[in-house]
Amino acid sequence: MLVVLATLVTASQLTPATASTAWPVISASDPTYPQKVDFATACKLSNAGAFDPIVFPGVPGGHRHTFSGATSINPNSTADSLLAGGTNCKDSLDKSSYWMPSLYKVTSTGVTTLVEPYEARAYYRAGTTNGASLAEVPFGLQMIAGSSTATTVQSAGVAGFQCRNLAEGNVVPKQALPPVCPTGTFLESSVVFPNCWDGKNLDSADHKSHMSYASASKPCDLAHPVRLPALTYAARYPVDAFNGGKAVIAAAPGATMTQLNLHADFINAWTPKEMTYLTRNCLRASVACATITDTRRPPVA
Repeated sequence: MLVVLATLVTASQLTPATASTAWPVISASDPTYPQKVDFATACKLSNAGAFDPIVFPGVPGGHRHTFSGATSINPNSTADSLLAGGTNCKDSLDKSSYWMPSLYKVTSTGVTTLVEPYEARAYYRAGTTNGASLAEVPFGLQMIAGSSTATTVQSAGVAGFQCRNLAEGNVVPKQALPPVCPTGTFLESSVVFPNCWDGKNLDSADHKSHMSYASASKPCDLAHPVRLPALTYAARYPVDAFNGGKAVIAAAPGATMTQLNLHADFINAWTPKEMTYLTRNCLRASVACATITDTRRPPVA
């Protein structure tokens, strides 16, 4: 434990930015406030396999997942073990693990090919115009969003797909089923996690009941009174990776692959002082911080 603590960087050691124009403060009256007041971290693929340390802790099980962030992720992982390990996120103080079911390309002739994302991004947004009301994401929080057993189309507001171009952003808006992306663009799958917490439990039997959703104009419900940053996890696949076929989601062994079951899992293992720092200097300060890296952090508020 002493070795781990010695390697951690605390908020007081972070170098603040000096160019104020790079850190725009957004008025609460701005309609983009809930989405633009944020911080984000970009991570690479860290592992993949048929395991899920939230749903099947300690044992292999379930369908194939693709993990990003914490490089030590395995069936036995906990927030503490992730914090003690490494990460491939551009903010090296994000030791969290994020994962989704793997995607496959299936051609009209039935040829199936695994397609791994080249990058994943986790966006932490205000999700409300009252940034001062936001609590930090508690260390060790576990949650799942979307459904691994859906038999009908899910809400695109929770789980869906869009086509993107880095120069233009979304060129095909988010929808519940994977679209056919124009040549020269890439498919992105994204899942929005609930942003209200019961304030007590870091997990629940179904990995969802300790959380609930609230929109920018809606308060958290009485059973989940603690408002957290709105987390969206998005996986980006290589340009034109699904051309000539369609994207399908990994299913349980022996099950038919589907386009309906997009979901994502999250274990929060951010270095706690970094989560405090970013929540304070981005979300509570009404600042659009965008992608945080080891060399790019907001100024001290």
